[in-house]
Amino acid sequence: MYTYFFIMKKLINFYIFFIIVSTSLNAHAQQVIIGSTPINKLLTWNDFKGLPDTKSSFDAMTYWGINYKIDKIKELDAQMVFEGFEVVLKFDSSKSWSKPAKATVALLTHEQGHFNIGLLCMKEILLNKAAATFNKKNFNEKLQNIFSTAYKKYQDMGLKYDEETNHSKNNVAQQKWDLFFKEQLAL
Repeated sequence: MYTYFFIMKKLINFYIFFIIVSTSLNAHAQQVIIGSTPINKLLTWNDFKGLPDTKSSFDAMTYWGINYKIDKIKELDAQMVFEGFEVVLKFDSSKSWSKPAKATVALLTHEQGHFNIGLLCMKEILLNKAAATFNKKNFNEKLQNIFSTAYKKYQDMGLKYDEETNHSKNNVAQQKWDLFFKEQLAL
């Protein structure tokens, strides 16, 4: 009975957390897509539509990708201004998978952490782009550098996350990461 209430409390906290995340990220130009639907929500096992890799030692795999698009670039007072700049984070449902017998709430929380890393990457790209000034000579290289530096940082973070949590099996480390995500995404 205690376990049930603990899990429900954890899920409620994550829903509150995602409402905060959605609100803070929506203040910037961004789009989150899960599968083919533009939505920012907690992942469910139904979002994992890829075929499980039965040979893998992992119980689940989360794939996300991130890119940006710009509608128009204008020069204004020797600076380049991006109109319609948008960062798009996509959870790839067709590649993300889980082994049905291993699809627990704890593992789903861990996989949500991988997607949260994508949200952190998106947030950093938006913040760094907003803080940067671009001129005609450097705008393309500078924007590419902001994007690629953040992407590499968060891909590396995903590896560290799996290493420290032992792919969700180290509960103490998982709880530390869950708190980290909550604090970082609630800003």
